[in-house]
Amino acid sequence: MLEQLFGETAILYFEPGNIEEFSQRVLALYENPALREELSRRADKVFVRAYPHDHEREKYFQLVDRLLATRKTSPMHSAA
Repeated sequence: MLEQLFGETAILYFEPGNIEEFSQRVLALYENPALREELSRRADKVFVRAYPHDHEREKYFQLVDRLLATRKTSPMHSAA
């Protein structure tokens, strides 16, 4: 899933369970602030394009509306 969303240019991947590879990636980020900044910038750009704030905010409001509607019709709410 991450590979599909971010591709190869926004995240340093490692083989799951491979502690040596994980350690190398963490160390690379620790030692290279420019790399951290560039990957962060790229990941943010990809994420915002995939999940625009306005769209996500609307989905959140719809969820809240559904939850409130469910609560109003809930038997527990009526008994309170």
